[in-house]
Amino acid sequence: NNITDSESSTNIDIFNIDCTWADVEIKEWSGNEVKVEGRASINNGLNDDAFEYAFEKRGSTLQFEADIPNMDELPRFATYEQGGQQIQRLLGKDEKWNNYDLWKKEGVKSMSIGPIIEVELTFFVPKSIALKINQVHGDVVMNGIANDMDVNTTHGHVEAIFSNKLPQNCKISSTHNFVDVSVSRQENIDLVLRTHHGEIYTDLSMDQDRSRSTHEMYNSKIVASVNKGGATEMKLSATHGNIYLRGK
Repeated sequence: NNITDSESSTNIDIFNIDCTWADVEIKEWSGNEVKVEGRASINNGLNDDAFEYAFEKRGSTLQFEADIPNMDELPRFATYEQGGQQIQRLLGKDEKWNNYDLWKKEGVKSMSIGPIIEVELTFFVPKSIALKINQVHGDVVMNGIANDMDVNTTHGHVEAIFSNKLPQNCKISSTHNFVDVSVSRQENIDLVLRTHHGEIYTDLSMDQDRSRSTHEMYNSKIVASVNKGGATEMKLSATHGNIYLRGK
């Protein structure tokens, strides 16, 4: 099921993406609209119409919302790897399989049960519009954009590669996955990096404010500046994952 849609960006200040099931990529472009392209495959094409989205203006905000509202009613598959191959077995409505069944009978170590969901969306956004993204199941990838942003994922990771121009305000967080950001070593950045159950890795030369930083077993926070800061405020957070901040 292919998806192609667009909305005018005239008088729009914020583009809000709120998706439950989707991998999202953000690209900058010079058009006068916000455009989305992608595909939604549910159960290998059997239930593509279960994926629903709304794309509309709400005042000065452009809103994209997507979900699979009747998830519990969809056919379920047991998906697992066996003998180097991925197996997808359609389960009967009342059939109950669990990991123990496979461990005991077929030697399979891990399995997922549920609908097979593959949703990939690419958004083309003018650089003058701020981004606000909330993802539940899905990753966010951004390359070369300079929009102000507030990006959050629950179960997905976030990867952002910035060009020589950074957004003035950049907030990126993941609850159960990693955050990976690459920036030019020449940028002036004020940093706040925080994780509770992960590690923070960076190869940037930073001036750390040790009075505001915290180094505890389940609470690591680094407050620092790069090249004396002052141009970009960047806040990166990964509650149960690692933070990677790379210079290029």
